[in-house]
Amino acid sequence: MNQITEDGQYKVYVDAFRGAETDVTVTISILGTAVGQVNCGTMVSGSSTDSCFIGTITWVGGTGGIGSFTPSGAKAADF
Repeated sequence: MNQITEDGQYKVYVDAFRGAETDVTVTISILGTAVGQVNCGTMVSGSSTDSCFIGTITWVGGTGGIGSFTPSGAKAADF
């Protein structure tokens, strides 16, 4: 995330757009600094593993604010 202008909680998902990938690992960066990493395992487009809930970014302070990341890694049933 490079810029968030409004305070709040932002849920982050990854979607398998096409095909299949094994060992899908996502790194979350806020303002250029890595703050977390989540492994979603195998993701296959069009299947029950085609999306992964990465976690939640909580942002306070508007444009000049600061954020924190809470990882989840749970597979999402719906995207």
